[in-house]
Amino acid sequence: SLVANNAGFAGTVTAAAINLPGNAGSNTGAPVTLYGLGEVTGSLVGINVAGVYLGARINVTGMAGSYYEFRNNGIATAPVAWNTSSDERLKENIVPIGGALAKLAGFDGCYYNRKDVEPGKLRAGFIAQRVQSHLPEAVGGVARTDDELESFGIVKGEVMLNIDPTAILALAVQAIKELKAEVDDLRAQLAAKL
Repeated sequence: SLVANNAGFAGTVTAAAINLPGNAGSNTGAPVTLYGLGEVTGSLVGINVAGVYLGARINVTGMAGSYYEFRNNGIATAPVAWNTSSDERLKENIVPIGGALAKLAGFDGCYYNRKDVEPGKLRAGFIAQRVQSHLPEAVGGVARTDDELESFGIVKGEVMLNIDPTAILALAVQAIKELKAEVDDLRAQLAAKL
């Protein structure tokens, strides 16, 4: 359910946009109540600077500094951290990642410039296609519903890849454990020879 300005509805939103009347010229936006795992109340604010739409912000009521901001350049921010639910009660078939060191050695952390967002800005990260061949569980994608990235070779209907950084972190932790086991083994062999 979504409640805005005390007018509520239940169901699925399929419209391309939801227009909520807010307080024009203020930073408070339209009051919103979201129901799901728990009630979250706050406001939905469009971010406009000099008449240019830059994104949306959800302010959460009752939590100091709590907001989630989604910019039209693909950058999303929160004041403290983004957390991924990871409760063991939601998981099954739990096994350690085997061969983590070899998988991690199969791709590189890279410096790069994005072509579509802030092209001159140097960034660090991974290339999804290179990660996919070694840790496919870390790579997902969404079919584009527009042609905005066609000039970069990503056409409407084609899947644009993304990476789950938590999966990369899990792989790195397992690789460190494998390295530690190798070091411990070498230390034991060296101690036996002395």
